[in-house]
Amino acid sequence: MYKELIQKIKTILESVSAVKSIYPYALRENEKISSYPSVIFFPTASTNDFETNAENFKEYNFNLYVICSVEGIGNQEVAINILPNVIDKIIAEFDKKWSVNVISGKRTWARLSAMSDWTLPYTDSGIEMSAQLTVTIKTLTDID
Repeated sequence: MYKELIQKIKTILESVSAVKSIYPYALRENEKISSYPSVIFFPTASTNDFETNAENFKEYNFNLYVICSVEGIGNQEVAINILPNVIDKIIAEFDKKWSVNVISGKRTWARLSAMSDWTLPYTDSGIEMSAQLTVTIKTLTDID
């Protein structure tokens, strides 16, 4: 299931023209982002509960980090215009392309949650501003 979910998220992000690079995994310490704005995403947690005695309810969570370089642009421009614009486009694309659907024979729902804190860390690539989004994907599976 993870493979299909990662591909679905990646496909949605690839359709956002404002996103210039996508990494469906956590970057290694010496790995650099090739172009900005960029999105890094990976699974973070899952739950597995019995909904009824005939159905199993699973929830998969992925963190998405939207990252913009502020080098040559400035904090204010990135914080007020660029980063919010990219996030709005990502949210709109998820709303448009992730309908109630079936993946791997399982009924599936997705929710893109509100952002957490924005950060402004200094990295080997320079100063970057980032915001975290969380994608929660729920599946309902019949228990055989």
